[in-house]
Amino acid sequence: YSSRSRSSYQQSRMPSDACALVRNRRHAHDRRLPLLRIALVSTTCMLIDKASCLSSRSHPAPKRKQVLSKKADGSFRKFTFDGGDGDRSDSRYWYPANIKQALKVRRLENKIQSALSSTFLPAGYPKRTPPGYLTYSMWSWVQDLSTQMRGVLATQRVLEGVGVGKEGATALSASLNFIVRDGCGMLATLLFTSVAASKFRADIKRWRLFADLIVDVGITLEVAATLFPKAWFLPLICVGNMCKAICGVAAGSCGGAINLHWAKGSDISDINAKFGAQHTVTGGLGLLFAALFTTSISSASSSVMWILYAALTGIHIYANTECMKLVAFDSLNTPRMMLLASQFFSQRECDTSTCTADTMNVMMDPEAMSKNKEPLFFAWRRPRNLTYFPVLVGISFNDFAKLSGESVSSLQETVTKAAKKHYLVSVGRRKRGRGLSVLLSFFASATPEERTKGYFHALLLCKSLEKQGFRPRKGISHFRSYEKIKMAEEGATNAVEKSWPKFREEAAKAGWKLYLSDFSTKGYELEIK
Repeated sequence: YSSRSRSSYQQSRMPSDACALVRNRRHAHDRRLPLLRIALVSTTCMLIDKASCLSSRSHPAPKRKQVLSKKADGSFRKFTFDGGDGDRSDSRYWYPANIKQALKVRRLENKIQSALSSTFLPAGYPKRTPPGYLTYSMWSWVQDLSTQMRGVLATQRVLEGVGVGKEGATALSASLNFIVRDGCGMLATLLFTSVAASKFRADIKRWRLFADLIVDVGITLEVAATLFPKAWFLPLICVGNMCKAICGVAAGSCGGAINLHWAKGSDISDINAKFGAQHTVTGGLGLLFAALFTTSISSASSSVMWILYAALTGIHIYANTECMKLVAFDSLNTPRMMLLASQFFSQRECDTSTCTADTMNVMMDPEAMSKNKEPLFFAWRRPRNLTYFPVLVGISFNDFAKLSGESVSSLQETVTKAAKKHYLVSVGRRKRGRGLSVLLSFFASATPEERTKGYFHALLLCKSLEKQGFRPRKGISHFRSYEKIKMAEEGATNAVEKSWPKFREEAAKAGWKLYLSDFSTKGYELEIK
Protein backbone atom coordinates (compact mmCIF):
# COMPACT_ATOMS: atom_id res chain seq x y z
CA TYR A 1 0.00 0.00 0.00
CA SER A 2 1.02 3.62 -0.38
CA SER A 3 1.52 5.77 2.72
CA ARG A 4 -1.76 7.58 2.15
CA SER A 5 -3.76 4.33 1.74
CA ARG A 6 -2.12 2.81 4.80
CA SER A 7 -3.00 5.85 6.93
CA SER A 8 -6.61 5.79 5.66
CA TYR A 9 -6.83 2.04 6.31
CA GLN A 10 -5.50 2.47 9.83
CA GLN A 11 -7.91 5.29 10.51
CA SER A 12 -10.85 3.17 9.28
CA ARG A 13 -10.03 0.51 11.85
CA MET A 14 -9.77 3.06 14.69
CA PRO A 15 -12.59 4.43 16.81
CA SER A 16 -13.90 7.90 15.90
CA ASP A 17 -12.23 9.65 18.90
CA ALA A 18 -8.87 8.10 18.10
CA CYS A 19 -9.20 9.14 14.46
CA ALA A 20 -9.83 12.74 15.45
CA LEU A 21 -6.78 12.73 17.74
CA VAL A 22 -4.50 11.46 15.00
CA ARG A 23 -5.90 13.96 12.52
CA ASN A 24 -5.22 16.90 14.90
CA ARG A 25 -1.68 15.72 15.55
CA ARG A 26 -1.02 15.49 11.83
CA HIS A 27 -2.32 19.06 11.24
CA ALA A 28 -0.15 20.33 14.07
CA HIS A 29 2.81 18.54 12.55
CA ASP A 30 2.07 20.14 9.17
CA ARG A 31 1.93 23.60 10.77
CA ARG A 32 5.27 23.12 12.54
CA LEU A 33 6.99 21.91 9.41
CA PRO A 34 7.65 25.43 7.87
CA LEU A 35 9.06 26.65 11.18
CA LEU A 36 11.33 23.66 11.37
CA ARG A 37 12.48 24.27 7.80
CA ILE A 38 13.28 27.97 8.59
CA ALA A 39 15.19 26.94 11.73
CA LEU A 40 17.10 24.31 9.76
CA VAL A 41 18.00 26.82 7.02
CA SER A 42 19.12 29.43 9.58
CA THR A 43 21.22 26.88 11.46
CA THR A 44 22.80 25.73 8.20
CA CYS A 45 23.62 29.36 7.24
CA MET A 46 25.24 29.94 10.63
CA LEU A 47 27.34 26.80 10.31
CA ILE A 48 28.41 27.77 6.81
CA ASP A 49 29.27 31.27 8.00
CA LYS A 50 31.39 29.91 10.86
CA ALA A 51 33.12 27.51 8.52
CA SER A 52 33.88 30.36 6.11
CA CYS A 53 35.27 32.43 9.02
CA LEU A 54 37.53 29.53 10.07
CA SER A 55 38.72 29.05 6.51
CA SER A 56 39.31 32.79 6.10
CA ARG A 57 41.57 32.75 9.13
CA SER A 58 43.75 30.06 7.62
CA HIS A 59 43.40 31.45 4.09
CA PRO A 60 42.40 35.12 4.40
CA ALA A 61 40.53 36.41 1.39
CA PRO A 62 41.58 39.74 -0.12
CA LYS A 63 39.61 42.66 1.27
CA ARG A 64 37.08 44.25 -0.98
CA LYS A 65 37.83 47.89 -1.60
CA GLN A 66 34.95 50.23 -0.87
CA VAL A 67 34.34 53.94 -1.37
CA LEU A 68 31.87 55.75 0.87
CA SER A 69 30.20 58.90 -0.47
CA LYS A 70 29.07 60.86 2.61
CA LYS A 71 26.88 63.94 2.81
CA ALA A 72 27.00 66.62 5.47
CA ASP A 73 23.67 65.47 6.93
CA GLY A 74 25.10 62.01 7.76
CA SER A 75 23.65 59.97 4.85
CA PHE A 76 26.00 58.03 2.57
CA ARG A 77 26.22 55.59 -0.32
CA LYS A 78 28.62 52.68 -0.59
CA PHE A 79 30.45 51.53 -3.73
CA THR A 80 32.31 48.21 -3.88
CA PHE A 81 34.62 47.60 -6.82
CA ASP A 82 33.46 44.01 -7.30
CA GLY A 83 29.80 44.63 -6.60
CA GLY A 84 29.04 48.02 -8.09
CA ASP A 85 26.73 50.51 -6.48
CA GLY A 86 25.54 48.99 -3.19
CA ASP A 87 23.70 49.96 -0.07
CA ARG A 88 24.19 49.51 3.68
CA SER A 89 23.04 45.86 3.67
CA ASP A 90 25.37 42.92 2.93
CA SER A 91 24.26 40.84 -0.09
CA ARG A 92 25.90 37.59 1.19
CA TYR A 93 23.03 36.85 3.55
CA TRP A 94 19.49 35.80 2.74
CA TYR A 95 16.74 37.66 4.57
CA PRO A 96 13.12 36.54 4.99
CA ALA A 97 10.39 38.74 3.56
CA ASN A 98 9.50 40.34 6.91
CA ILE A 99 13.13 41.37 7.54
CA LYS A 100 13.35 42.83 4.04
CA GLN A 101 10.24 44.87 4.75
CA ALA A 102 11.78 46.08 8.01
CA LEU A 103 14.92 47.15 6.14
CA LYS A 104 12.82 49.10 3.64
CA VAL A 105 11.05 50.88 6.51
CA ARG A 106 14.38 51.68 8.11
CA ARG A 107 15.71 53.12 4.86
CA LEU A 108 12.57 55.24 4.53
CA GLU A 109 13.06 56.50 8.09
CA ASN A 110 16.67 57.38 7.29
CA LYS A 111 15.59 59.31 4.20
CA ILE A 112 12.98 61.26 6.20
CA GLN A 113 15.51 61.99 8.93
CA SER A 114 18.03 63.14 6.34
CA ALA A 115 15.47 65.45 4.73
CA LEU A 116 14.51 67.01 8.08
CA SER A 117 18.16 67.41 9.06
CA SER A 118 19.08 69.09 5.77
CA THR A 119 16.13 71.49 6.18
CA PHE A 120 16.41 72.51 9.83
CA LEU A 121 19.94 71.66 11.02
CA PRO A 122 23.20 73.13 9.69
CA ALA A 123 25.57 71.05 7.61
CA GLY A 124 27.94 69.04 9.78
CA TYR A 125 25.79 69.13 12.92
CA PRO A 126 26.84 68.36 15.64
CA LYS A 127 30.54 68.02 14.81
CA ARG A 128 30.93 71.40 13.09
CA THR A 129 28.79 73.52 15.40
CA PRO A 130 29.55 74.71 18.95
CA PRO A 131 27.93 72.72 21.76
CA GLY A 132 24.40 73.69 22.71
CA TYR A 133 23.08 74.55 19.25
CA LEU A 134 20.00 72.30 19.42
CA THR A 135 19.13 73.46 22.95
CA TYR A 136 19.48 77.06 21.80
CA SER A 137 17.14 76.37 18.88
CA MET A 138 14.55 74.78 21.16
CA TRP A 139 14.51 77.74 23.56
CA SER A 140 14.33 80.04 20.54
CA TRP A 141 11.24 78.15 19.34
CA VAL A 142 9.64 78.57 22.79
CA GLN A 143 10.14 82.33 22.82
CA ASP A 144 8.91 82.62 19.22
CA LEU A 145 5.71 80.78 20.08
CA SER A 146 5.05 82.97 23.12
CA THR A 147 5.66 86.12 21.08
CA GLN A 148 3.30 84.96 18.31
CA MET A 149 0.51 84.18 20.77
CA ARG A 150 0.79 87.52 22.53
CA GLY A 151 1.20 89.39 19.23
CA VAL A 152 -2.13 88.07 17.90
CA LEU A 153 -3.82 89.15 21.11
CA ALA A 154 -2.27 92.64 20.79
CA THR A 155 -3.48 92.89 17.17
CA GLN A 156 -6.99 91.97 18.27
CA ARG A 157 -6.97 94.70 20.90
CA VAL A 158 -5.64 97.30 18.46
CA LEU A 159 -8.39 96.46 15.94
CA GLU A 160 -10.97 96.79 18.69
CA GLY A 161 -9.51 100.16 19.62
CA VAL A 162 -9.69 101.58 16.10
CA GLY A 163 -13.38 100.66 15.96
CA VAL A 164 -13.62 97.38 14.08
CA GLY A 165 -17.09 95.95 14.74
CA LYS A 166 -18.51 99.21 16.14
CA GLU A 167 -21.11 101.45 14.65
CA GLY A 168 -19.92 104.85 13.52
CA ALA A 169 -16.32 103.73 12.92
CA THR A 170 -14.93 104.65 9.49
CA ALA A 171 -12.12 103.16 7.48
CA LEU A 172 -10.51 106.61 7.20
CA SER A 173 -10.09 107.04 10.96
CA ALA A 174 -8.63 103.54 11.30
CA SER A 175 -6.23 104.19 8.43
CA LEU A 176 -5.06 107.46 10.00
CA ASN A 177 -4.38 105.69 13.31
CA PHE A 178 -2.27 103.06 11.57
CA ILE A 179 -0.40 105.70 9.55
CA VAL A 180 0.52 107.65 12.67
CA ARG A 181 1.53 104.46 14.49
CA ASP A 182 3.76 103.23 11.64
CA GLY A 183 5.32 106.68 11.24
CA CYS A 184 6.30 106.73 14.91
CA GLY A 185 7.89 103.30 14.47
CA MET A 186 9.96 104.50 11.51
CA LEU A 187 11.11 107.56 13.45
CA ALA A 188 12.13 105.39 16.41
CA THR A 189 14.13 103.15 14.09
CA LEU A 190 16.16 106.08 12.76
CA LEU A 191 16.75 107.69 16.16
CA PHE A 192 17.75 104.48 17.91
CA THR A 193 20.08 103.49 15.07
CA SER A 194 21.92 106.82 15.23
CA VAL A 195 22.31 106.60 19.02
CA ALA A 196 23.07 102.93 19.71
CA ALA A 197 24.38 101.39 16.48
CA SER A 198 28.04 101.66 17.53
CA LYS A 199 27.39 100.06 20.94
CA PHE A 200 26.00 96.72 19.85
CA ARG A 201 29.32 95.17 18.86
CA ALA A 202 30.87 95.33 22.33
CA ASP A 203 27.86 93.93 24.22
CA ILE A 204 25.94 91.55 21.97
CA LYS A 205 24.17 89.42 24.55
CA ARG A 206 22.88 92.24 26.76
CA TRP A 207 21.59 94.23 23.81
CA ARG A 208 19.91 91.10 22.43
CA LEU A 209 18.13 90.53 25.72
CA PHE A 210 17.27 94.23 25.86
CA ALA A 211 15.54 93.84 22.48
CA ASP A 212 13.34 91.03 23.82
CA LEU A 213 12.46 93.01 26.94
CA ILE A 214 11.55 96.14 24.97
CA VAL A 215 9.29 94.16 22.62
CA ASP A 216 7.49 92.77 25.67
CA VAL A 217 6.88 96.35 26.78
CA GLY A 218 5.54 97.26 23.33
CA ILE A 219 3.15 94.30 23.17
CA THR A 220 1.92 95.01 26.70
CA LEU A 221 1.16 98.63 25.82
CA GLU A 222 -0.86 97.55 22.80
CA VAL A 223 -2.82 94.98 24.79
CA ALA A 224 -3.56 97.48 27.57
CA ALA A 225 -4.38 100.39 25.24
CA THR A 226 -8.13 99.63 25.24
CA LEU A 227 -8.28 99.77 29.04
CA PHE A 228 -7.40 103.48 29.11
CA PRO A 229 -9.58 106.41 28.01
CA LYS A 230 -10.01 106.85 24.27
CA ALA A 231 -7.71 109.87 24.18
CA TRP A 232 -4.83 107.66 25.40
CA PHE A 233 -5.32 104.93 22.80
CA LEU A 234 -3.32 106.44 19.91
CA PRO A 235 -0.32 107.53 22.07
CA LEU A 236 -0.11 104.09 23.68
CA ILE A 237 -0.13 102.14 20.41
CA CYS A 238 2.42 104.60 18.98
CA VAL A 239 4.79 104.05 21.92
CA GLY A 240 4.20 100.30 21.65
CA ASN A 241 5.13 100.29 17.98
CA MET A 242 8.21 102.39 18.72
CA CYS A 243 9.30 99.73 21.22
CA LYS A 244 8.82 97.07 18.54
CA ALA A 245 10.89 99.12 16.10
CA ILE A 246 13.72 99.42 18.66
CA CYS A 247 13.56 95.65 19.12
CA GLY A 248 13.89 95.16 15.38
CA VAL A 249 17.06 97.26 15.21
CA ALA A 250 18.75 95.70 18.25
CA ALA A 251 17.72 92.11 17.50
CA GLY A 252 18.69 92.35 13.84
CA SER A 253 22.12 93.82 14.66
CA CYS A 254 22.93 91.33 17.41
CA GLY A 255 21.40 88.33 15.66
CA GLY A 256 24.06 88.42 12.96
CA ALA A 257 26.87 88.14 15.54
CA ILE A 258 25.06 85.30 17.33
CA ASN A 259 24.58 83.42 14.05
CA LEU A 260 28.27 83.95 13.31
CA HIS A 261 29.07 82.33 16.64
CA TRP A 262 27.08 79.22 15.69
CA ALA A 263 28.72 79.17 12.25
CA LYS A 264 32.17 78.28 13.62
CA GLY A 265 33.31 75.41 11.45
CA SER A 266 30.25 75.78 9.26
CA ASP A 267 28.83 78.20 6.70
CA ILE A 268 27.15 81.42 7.90
CA SER A 269 24.77 81.41 4.94
CA ASP A 270 23.70 77.87 5.82
CA ILE A 271 23.18 78.87 9.47
CA ASN A 272 21.04 81.83 8.45
CA ALA A 273 18.97 79.68 6.08
CA LYS A 274 18.35 77.02 8.74
CA PHE A 275 17.35 79.64 11.32
CA GLY A 276 14.96 81.08 8.74
CA ALA A 277 13.39 77.65 8.16
CA GLN A 278 13.03 77.12 11.90
CA HIS A 279 11.37 80.51 12.40
CA THR A 280 9.00 79.79 9.50
CA VAL A 281 7.78 76.60 11.14
CA THR A 282 7.52 78.16 14.60
CA GLY A 283 5.70 81.13 13.08
CA GLY A 284 3.09 78.86 11.53
CA LEU A 285 2.67 76.90 14.75
CA GLY A 286 2.50 80.18 16.65
CA LEU A 287 -0.35 81.41 14.50
CA LEU A 288 -2.23 78.15 15.07
CA PHE A 289 -1.75 78.26 18.83
CA ALA A 290 -2.54 81.98 18.86
CA ALA A 291 -5.87 81.36 17.12
CA LEU A 292 -6.73 78.70 19.69
CA PHE A 293 -5.55 80.95 22.51
CA THR A 294 -7.60 83.98 21.45
CA THR A 295 -10.76 81.93 20.89
CA SER A 296 -10.41 80.19 24.25
CA ILE A 297 -9.97 83.41 26.25
CA SER A 298 -12.60 85.41 24.34
CA SER A 299 -15.22 84.43 26.90
CA ALA A 300 -12.86 84.47 29.90
CA SER A 301 -12.66 87.28 32.41
CA SER A 302 -10.11 90.07 32.19
CA SER A 303 -8.18 88.82 35.23
CA VAL A 304 -7.78 85.34 33.70
CA MET A 305 -6.58 86.86 30.43
CA TRP A 306 -3.94 88.97 32.17
CA ILE A 307 -2.74 86.01 34.24
CA LEU A 308 -2.22 83.97 31.07
CA TYR A 309 -0.56 86.93 29.37
CA ALA A 310 1.83 87.40 32.31
CA ALA A 311 2.69 83.70 32.24
CA LEU A 312 3.49 83.84 28.53
CA THR A 313 5.64 86.94 29.08
CA GLY A 314 7.54 85.21 31.88
CA ILE A 315 8.14 82.18 29.65
CA HIS A 316 9.41 84.50 26.91
CA ILE A 317 11.92 86.22 29.20
CA TYR A 318 13.11 82.95 30.74
CA ALA A 319 13.58 81.33 27.31
CA ASN A 320 15.64 84.27 26.11
CA THR A 321 17.91 84.22 29.16
CA GLU A 322 18.50 80.50 28.61
CA CYS A 323 19.32 81.21 24.96
CA MET A 324 21.89 83.82 25.92
CA LYS A 325 23.52 81.51 28.48
CA LEU A 326 24.21 79.02 25.69
CA VAL A 327 26.01 81.59 23.52
CA ALA A 328 29.60 81.38 24.78
CA PHE A 329 31.65 84.10 23.10
CA ASP A 330 35.40 83.56 23.36
CA SER A 331 36.24 87.26 23.01
CA LEU A 332 36.49 89.73 25.90
CA ASN A 333 34.24 92.72 26.41
CA THR A 334 33.91 94.99 29.45
CA PRO A 335 31.91 92.67 31.78
CA ARG A 336 33.84 89.54 30.80
CA MET A 337 37.15 91.35 31.24
CA MET A 338 36.14 92.50 34.72
CA LEU A 339 35.08 89.00 35.75
CA LEU A 340 38.25 87.44 34.37
CA ALA A 341 40.48 90.05 36.03
CA SER A 342 38.59 89.63 39.30
CA GLN A 343 39.27 85.90 39.28
CA PHE A 344 42.92 86.49 38.37
CA PHE A 345 43.39 89.01 41.22
CA SER A 346 41.69 86.73 43.75
CA GLN A 347 43.94 83.83 42.72
CA ARG A 348 47.05 85.97 43.17
CA GLU A 349 45.92 87.34 46.52
CA CYS A 350 44.54 84.18 48.14
CA ASP A 351 46.50 82.41 50.85
CA THR A 352 48.38 79.27 49.86
CA SER A 353 46.85 77.43 52.81
CA THR A 354 43.33 77.94 51.44
CA CYS A 355 44.06 77.72 47.71
CA THR A 356 45.45 74.62 46.03
CA ALA A 357 47.83 74.76 43.11
CA ASP A 358 45.11 73.71 40.68
CA THR A 359 42.72 76.39 41.92
CA MET A 360 45.33 79.12 41.66
CA ASN A 361 46.10 78.35 38.03
CA VAL A 362 42.60 77.68 36.66
CA MET A 363 40.74 80.45 34.82
CA MET A 364 37.13 80.33 33.69
CA ASP A 365 36.61 79.21 30.14
CA PRO A 366 33.99 80.88 27.89
CA GLU A 367 31.35 78.17 28.51
CA ALA A 368 31.65 78.35 32.31
CA MET A 369 31.47 82.15 32.34
CA SER A 370 28.49 82.24 29.99
CA LYS A 371 26.45 79.77 32.05
CA ASN A 372 27.25 81.04 35.54
CA LYS A 373 28.74 84.51 35.85
CA GLU A 374 28.31 86.69 32.79
CA PRO A 375 25.71 89.46 33.36
CA LEU A 376 22.77 89.50 30.97
CA PHE A 377 21.25 92.79 32.10
CA PHE A 378 22.73 96.27 32.06
CA ALA A 379 22.16 96.79 35.79
CA TRP A 380 24.92 94.78 37.48
CA ARG A 381 27.58 95.34 40.11
CA ARG A 382 31.28 94.81 39.75
CA PRO A 383 32.92 91.92 41.62
CA ARG A 384 33.73 92.78 45.21
CA ASN A 385 37.50 92.57 44.85
CA LEU A 386 37.40 95.26 42.12
CA THR A 387 37.17 98.83 43.37
CA TYR A 388 34.34 101.09 42.26
CA PHE A 389 36.49 103.81 40.72
CA PRO A 390 34.86 104.57 37.35
CA VAL A 391 36.99 103.78 34.29
CA LEU A 392 36.38 106.27 31.46
CA VAL A 393 37.37 104.32 28.33
CA GLY A 394 37.94 105.86 24.92
CA ILE A 395 37.65 109.53 25.92
CA SER A 396 39.06 112.34 23.78
CA PHE A 397 42.46 113.79 24.57
CA ASN A 398 40.78 117.11 25.36
CA ASP A 399 38.84 115.47 28.18
CA PHE A 400 41.94 113.51 29.19
CA ALA A 401 43.98 116.71 29.59
CA LYS A 402 41.15 118.53 31.39
CA LEU A 403 40.33 115.78 33.89
CA SER A 404 43.91 114.70 34.61
CA GLY A 405 44.98 118.25 35.55
CA GLU A 406 48.49 117.77 34.14
CA SER A 407 50.59 120.55 32.70
CA VAL A 408 51.30 120.83 29.00
CA SER A 409 54.91 119.64 29.34
CA SER A 410 53.83 116.67 31.46
CA LEU A 411 51.16 115.76 28.90
CA GLN A 412 53.69 115.87 26.07
CA GLU A 413 55.98 113.53 28.00
CA THR A 414 53.08 111.20 28.75
CA VAL A 415 52.08 111.02 25.09
CA THR A 416 55.66 110.30 24.01
CA LYS A 417 55.98 107.41 26.47
CA ALA A 418 52.55 106.03 25.69
CA ALA A 419 53.14 105.93 21.92
CA LYS A 420 54.96 102.60 22.35
CA LYS A 421 52.17 101.06 24.44
CA HIS A 422 49.44 102.46 22.15
CA TYR A 423 47.29 103.59 25.07
CA LEU A 424 47.14 106.36 27.69
CA VAL A 425 46.14 105.67 31.30
CA SER A 426 46.06 108.14 34.18
CA VAL A 427 44.15 109.26 37.26
CA GLY A 428 41.77 112.20 36.96
CA ARG A 429 38.66 113.81 38.33
CA ARG A 430 35.16 112.58 37.72
CA LYS A 431 33.14 114.33 35.05
CA ARG A 432 30.30 114.78 37.50
CA GLY A 433 30.36 114.67 41.28
CA ARG A 434 33.25 114.34 43.68
CA GLY A 435 36.06 111.82 43.73
CA LEU A 436 38.57 110.28 41.36
CA SER A 437 38.31 108.19 38.20
CA VAL A 438 40.70 106.32 35.91
CA LEU A 439 41.15 107.72 32.41
CA LEU A 440 41.93 105.39 29.49
CA SER A 441 42.43 106.42 25.86
CA PHE A 442 43.53 104.20 22.96
CA PHE A 443 45.60 105.13 19.94
CA ALA A 444 44.13 104.32 16.56
CA SER A 445 47.00 101.89 15.91
CA ALA A 446 46.28 99.83 19.05
CA THR A 447 45.50 96.16 18.43
CA PRO A 448 42.72 94.39 20.35
CA GLU A 449 45.31 92.67 22.54
CA GLU A 450 46.95 96.01 23.37
CA ARG A 451 43.53 97.41 24.25
CA THR A 452 43.03 94.44 26.57
CA LYS A 453 46.35 95.21 28.23
CA GLY A 454 45.33 98.84 28.60
CA TYR A 455 42.07 97.89 30.35
CA PHE A 456 44.00 95.46 32.56
CA HIS A 457 46.34 98.34 33.44
CA ALA A 458 43.36 100.56 34.33
CA LEU A 459 41.95 97.91 36.70
CA LEU A 460 45.34 97.53 38.38
CA LEU A 461 45.46 101.32 38.78
CA CYS A 462 42.08 101.21 40.54
CA LYS A 463 43.43 98.68 43.02
CA SER A 464 46.61 100.71 43.49
CA LEU A 465 44.56 103.82 44.32
CA GLU A 466 42.70 101.85 46.97
CA LYS A 467 45.98 100.71 48.51
CA GLN A 468 47.07 104.36 48.78
CA GLY A 469 43.96 105.12 50.83
CA PHE A 470 41.73 106.70 48.19
CA ARG A 471 38.01 105.96 48.08
CA PRO A 472 35.73 106.23 45.02
CA ARG A 473 33.20 108.72 46.45
CA LYS A 474 35.39 110.60 48.88
CA GLY A 475 36.07 114.24 48.07
CA ILE A 476 39.77 115.09 48.26
CA SER A 477 42.11 117.85 47.20
CA HIS A 478 43.77 116.74 43.99
CA PHE A 479 46.91 118.86 44.47
CA ARG A 480 47.42 117.85 48.10
CA SER A 481 47.35 114.16 47.12
CA TYR A 482 49.49 114.52 44.00
CA GLU A 483 52.41 112.47 45.38
CA LYS A 484 50.18 109.57 46.43
CA ILE A 485 48.54 109.54 43.01
CA LYS A 486 51.93 109.37 41.31
CA MET A 487 52.94 106.50 43.61
CA ALA A 488 49.73 104.69 42.70
CA GLU A 489 50.41 105.17 38.97
CA GLU A 490 54.00 103.89 39.31
CA GLY A 491 52.84 100.89 41.32
CA ALA A 492 50.23 100.01 38.68
CA THR A 493 52.85 100.31 35.90
CA ASN A 494 55.20 97.91 37.70
CA ALA A 495 52.35 95.52 38.47
CA VAL A 496 51.13 95.34 34.89
CA GLU A 497 54.61 94.46 33.61
CA LYS A 498 54.77 91.55 36.07
CA SER A 499 51.17 90.31 35.88
CA TRP A 500 50.23 90.82 32.23
CA PRO A 501 52.28 87.91 30.74
CA LYS A 502 50.79 85.51 33.28
CA PHE A 503 47.25 86.80 32.66
CA ARG A 504 47.66 86.49 28.90
CA GLU A 505 49.02 82.94 29.20
CA GLU A 506 46.21 81.73 31.49
CA ALA A 507 43.55 83.40 29.36
CA ALA A 508 44.88 81.69 26.24
CA LYS A 509 44.88 78.30 28.02
CA ALA A 510 41.25 78.82 29.04
CA GLY A 511 40.26 79.42 25.41
CA TRP A 512 39.98 83.24 25.36
CA LYS A 513 41.02 85.00 22.17
CA LEU A 514 42.52 88.32 23.22
CA TYR A 515 42.99 89.36 19.61
CA LEU A 516 39.19 89.63 19.31
CA SER A 517 38.59 91.81 22.38
CA ASP A 518 36.17 94.72 22.05
CA PHE A 519 35.30 97.11 24.90
CA SER A 520 32.57 99.67 25.35
CA THR A 521 34.15 103.09 24.81
CA LYS A 522 33.23 106.71 24.29
CA GLY A 523 34.23 106.30 20.65
CA TYR A 524 37.44 108.39 20.49
CA GLU A 525 40.83 107.18 19.22
CA LEU A 526 44.07 109.17 19.31
CA GLU A 527 46.39 110.04 16.43
CA ILE A 528 49.63 112.03 16.66
CA LYS A 529 50.28 114.39 13.76
